[in-house]
Amino acid sequence: HKTFQNILEWSGEGPRRLLELLLRRYDLHNVKTLLRGKNGKLPSEVILETLIPVGSFGLEELAELSKQPSLRETLLLLSNWHGPLKRSLRRSLGSLKEEPMDLRRLEAELDHYYYEGILSSLSEEKGEDATLVKRYLQMEVDIANCLALLRLKEFPRNELSAFLIEGGFLGKGFLFSIAGNLK
Repeated sequence: HKTFQNILEWSGEGPRRLLELLLRRYDLHNVKTLLRGKNGKLPSEVILETLIPVGSFGLEELAELSKQPSLRETLLLLSNWHGPLKRSLRRSLGSLKEEPMDLRRLEAELDHYYYEGILSSLSEEKGEDATLVKRYLQMEVDIANCLALLRLKEFPRNELSAFLIEGGFLGKGFLFSIAGNLK
């Protein structure tokens, strides 16, 4: 965490903003990993070993999250802490009826909010570096959409559409043609 903070401090204003946007992916990784670990009733030490203290979560925050006694408590703490993912985390908390729960919808929703938020932030950035980062993230959106199709392939098409992320290179029509071949 300290190394990345040093890199951010040394970089200029433009590159720093782009690096901060790219480092948010680790927040998404950490949230999903925490939820999977808690859902699988893994010990906090095992969960903590798989987390990456980069982005907005430091090691102390990740340790605190991994020590929560249940998936519900982890979701509750995360929904109070983490800004960009708050809405989807709170909605999931309301629908949590039993543990373990099927995390596919929640993970797809987290991907959705993460990528749409970051691409929206990038629309304000100018220059060659911002264009390169935007293209990179658009490819990631396409990969996330393909993974969502694989995870959610038995969902009805109208429900599946809600989990596809806008902003990639592949259109929904093409993605649905892929989904049709998966069943």
